[in-house]
Amino acid sequence: MFSSDRLFCKQEISIPQIGFKTMTATNPIKQQQIKRMGELAEISRQRYLDAGGDPLHSTNGHEWMNEDEKQEYLMLARQVFDRESVNNYIKNNGTWQERFERFKTEMKAKQ
Repeated sequence: MFSSDRLFCKQEISIPQIGFKTMTATNPIKQQQIKRMGELAEISRQRYLDAGGDPLHSTNGHEWMNEDEKQEYLMLARQVFDRESVNNYIKNNGTWQERFERFKTEMKAKQ
């Protein structure tokens, strides 16, 4: 489950815990790449806050990264979320539409 508001709130979660666990659980290289993406996001977040940004809102990280950081982040994202990893995640968890239908069914069952 991905939420941009939660992504940058480092008190609540960190990047490796945003729902991609099954994609990276057995791949330490991808775990390191995700950790670095989190570090870049934290740097961006801190710059946003230092500039007077609202701590209760998320930021567009790219606005607060320099060009080298943007390129590194994009390169890491392409490596972490390659076609094979995404297809494997979908195979194990279903598409967002399938997960949403399961959620609606569960909510109806609770009523």
